Amino acid sequence: GPRLGKLMRLYGLAPELRALNGHVLKRQHLGLLRMLGRFPGTRLAPLMAQEPAQQSAWLAAAMA
Repeated sequence: GPRLGKLMRLYGLAPELRALNGHVLKRQHLGLLRMLGRFPGTRLAPLMAQEPAQQSAWLAAAMA
């Protein structure tokens, strides 16, 4: 199948979002992830949480 990088480009997602755990991602996050993809990677990467529980909370807060 297609490689992750190619799929991310197809959906307009920033490569730095690879760090997000797939278990925390939900369909409703797609718009947010596309918006985050507009930020330079050097600004986006330090904002992202490391642990899945923290990532889930980070995404929920960003959606609020």
